[in-house]
Amino acid sequence: MLERTRARLLVGIFPEGRVNTDRDRLLKGRVGPAYLSLETGVPVIPAGIRLSAAQPGCATPHAPLEIRIGVPLIPPRLPPEGAAIADLPVWHAAIMGEIGRLSGKAWGSA
Repeated sequence: MLERTRARLLVGIFPEGRVNTDRDRLLKGRVGPAYLSLETGVPVIPAGIRLSAAQPGCATPHAPLEIRIGVPLIPPRLPPEGAAIADLPVWHAAIMGEIGRLSGKAWGSA
């Protein structure tokens, strides 16, 4: 995946790591998208996926979905030696916060 990202090829990643059927909260998420973005300088294009307003409760296999695409998130400029370990959770939180906003779901790192 890192090689594809460095080559500026399109990569799609679901940072939650699995299907989330909770209407109100995002899962914690994995830091892979944040790492790839920081390491390569490639922006992240966030997308929020949620059940349509008419669907109560948890998702079912054929429930209608809404997908909202956000503006590209540009990673912070890093020193030539690369990202520090402290940069990763901050960038991950920014990405997940925007996905939460787009999907209408709450996100917290804990």
